[in-house]
Formats: sequence, structure tokens, C-alpha cells
Amino acid sequence: MKLFFLRRVAIVFATFFFLVSCQKEFKNDPPGNITTDRLPETQKEKETVTIIKQVGEILKKVYNDPKAYFEVNATIYSDYYEDERVLLKDLLFPETSTLYKSEKFKSLKVEPGFFKKKFLETLNAGEYTELKKAMGMGISQSNSKAASAASSIPTDTAAEIFSNSSGTAIYFPYSENFGSNFTASYFDAINSPDNRYRYLATIVSSQADADSGPGGEPYVCGTKLNPTLCWRNLTVNDDYAEIHQTHIVGVGAQQRPLDPPPPPTPVPNVNRVYHGWSRLTTQLDRLISFTGNGGGSEMKIARISGYLQFQDQQVVNFTGDVVTAQFTRKEIRKKRWKRVYSVWDADWVSNNLEQIYAIWEDDNKGTKTFTGSVTTTVSTGNSATIGFSINVMTQDELVTQRKITRAAYFAGAKIDQGWGFQMCDDKGCRYDNTFLTAGNWPIYDGGTIWGYTWPYNTF
Repeated sequence: MKLFFLRRVAIVFATFFFLVSCQKEFKNDPPGNITTDRLPETQKEKETVTIIKQVGEILKKVYNDPKAYFEVNATIYSDYYEDERVLLKDLLFPETSTLYKSEKFKSLKVEPGFFKKKFLETLNAGEYTELKKAMGMGISQSNSKAASAASSIPTDTAAEIFSNSSGTAIYFPYSENFGSNFTASYFDAINSPDNRYRYLATIVSSQADADSGPGGEPYVCGTKLNPTLCWRNLTVNDDYAEIHQTHIVGVGAQQRPLDPPPPPTPVPNVNRVYHGWSRLTTQLDRLISFTGNGGGSEMKIARISGYLQFQDQQVVNFTGDVVTAQFTRKEIRKKRWKRVYSVWDADWVSNNLEQIYAIWEDDNKGTKTFTGSVTTTVSTGNSATIGFSINVMTQDELVTQRKITRAAYFAGAKIDQGWGFQMCDDKGCRYDNTFLTAGNWPIYDGGTIWGYTWPYNTF
């Protein structure tokens, strides 16, 4: 009987410790595996990560002010920059920022300057030595007088931290899912008890180029009369960011280009070829990045031609304009079709016998080379085969290098390429019938990560 009792006690204790250990093990389980592509290596990269981490820590205090938090979201929803982001430069210099003068930003009824005030107050009240140095501020004393004057501290606006390409930025992946939360009417009642902490963002400071990484998730703590934000650690990946608002501190932002002017009216007998719709189905950049190679994918669309080149000359540049099609992570994740309709060849003349359709994802590091040859009419007036070797900046494999003759393109441009004509995604189904009075343009390479339509128009 005694032995039985001791066995029961042992089982109870074993079960208790198992449950406790499981609770500890699963409590902070990440939503997905950590996949790190690259860690900081050089001293400069390590300094960049330190600055990013310090900005992230400041944001945790700044976001206690709902107006400052709303201001950040409003700048991102203004779509001034590509790929759901805003530069710290704009947030700290709203007086001179062209983003703040945009009509879309002003439509959200934001009162500019709340972010700047809270950020600089927090910055000056703490150590943040590397960040202050990067801003050209020097080290201010941490006292109440200095903190109260923080909003007027001068900064070096020419410093790298404020540049477009490598300056500190806040990235809001999957922002499309949360846009209805941040309206002008929400801002009108932003300080009400119901709204003050109604919408919160998890903060991730980029410490690697990775598809998942550590973040801080906010929750309301303090007292009922004096609530504040507290933060719990967890791991963030695409699955998490798609359903939880997430601000990722990283670097770099590219201004959204203005709509280009329409191409000139062509002379008669012109065959103009376009890149029509396209779809990217694989994420080619990391979700989190300290190098500027994170977020959505910047797809480059180009043409390689040897037409009228010297016979013994190698082609080393693309012909015509190189076009960028920006895909957000949600567009890629949902395999969405995107209407681009950029001119690929303004006039594919009959003597230009063969060309290359070239696609790659643009990065700020890494090099790949388009190589091969095309047969076409050269400067002597005869047909010849001419080589090409064109370097591009990318860390990925080249996406598409399609060689096609003029005769083959125009003979097959309107017929099924094996993938039908209907483009379907989470937004519904559609056809590309631009320029056509009957029929639709077919889908090319539908089984690859890059599908597209390739239409033309004859003038």
C-alpha cells in the first residue's frame, strides 16, 4: 500500500513537472521556424543594426501616444513610397517633407508633429548613444530640461540615417489588411478610452535578413485610470504579420514614381509590344532586413536586342526602358495578377529577327549575368548572330530569359500557350483583352514563379 502511494505521488509530481515544462516550452513558441539568410558581418552593418534596435526601442515609448502612432500609419497609407513604408526622415522633418504635403496624407486629417515631439523627447531622455551620433546630435544630458527641449534639437539632415536608400525606415507589411482601421473619423476620437489603444502594432527591429525574427507585441497594462503599453517577446513571420499589425524597423524606401506620360503617337505600320499583366508567386526578398533587401519584390522588366549593332560587338546593355513592377508581400502570397502595361518594344520591326524577354528581382547587392546570343539584322544590313552579356544587381537567380523570334511571337501572340486565358486570384477572375475587339491574350509561363501576358497593338 505504501509503495502504491509513493508511486501515485511520483506520477502526480512527474505529471506536474511535465505540464509546467510544456507550458514553459510552448508559451513563447514562434508562429514559424526562424529562417535567417544573413547576419551583420562588417562593423558598419553591426552599427546599422544597433541603430535599428535603438529606434525600435524608442518606438515602444512613442506609440504610447496614439496620435504619434496614427501619424506613422497615415504616412504609410499615403502611398508616397513603394512597398508600404516611410522614412524616419519624413517623420522627424514634417515641416519640409513632401510626403506631408501630399493630398492623400492630408485627407487623413493628421496633426503633424506628434511623432517628432515624442521621438525626440524619448531620444534625449535616454542613452541611445549610437543613434544620436548617427543623427549628428552629439550626446545630450538626460535631464528634464533637456528632454523638454528635445523637439527643437537640431539634427544633421544630410546624415546617412536620413537618406532614401539606406536611411532608417518603418515597414508595414500587409498594411492593406488594416487600412479600414485608420480613417479620419478614427483620428477624431483617437483619445477616447475606446480608441486610444484600440489598434496596436508589434514592433520588429531588423537584426538579420530573415523571413522570421524577434519582435515585441504590445498589450495594455498599468491601471484603469493610467493605462500604458507593455511588451511581450515573440517571433514574427509572414503568417503572423498577415493577421497582426506589424511595424518592422529597417532601412530604405523608394518614392513611388509619377505616372509616366503616354508614349508618342506612332507613325503608321507600327507593331508595339507590351508587358501586360504579371503574377509573382514566390517571395524573392526577406520579410525582415537590415540591408534594404527586405519586404516586397522589385521586379525588373527589360529587353535585349542586337538590332543594327556591329557584327563583332557584344551587347552589354538593355534596349529601351527598364521597367519596375513592385509586388507587395500580400500580392505575392495571394498570387495576385497585377496590371502593368509597360511598353516592351515600341516597334518590333520586321528586320529585328530575334529578341530576349528578361526578368529579374532588383537588389542592392549581388550580381547575376544575362548571357547568350540573338540572331538579327546588324549594321551591315545582313543577318548575323551577336552575343550579349549584361550584369544586373540581384541576390536571386534570374527569373526569366526568354529568347523568341519575331515570326514566332506574332504567330502565337493570340493563341493558348498552355495556360489558358483566365487570370484568377483572391480578387476574382479576369481576362486581358486590351486592344482586342474579340478574344483575349494568353498567359505565358503559367507554371513558373513569373506568369505574364505579352500583348501587342498595331497602329
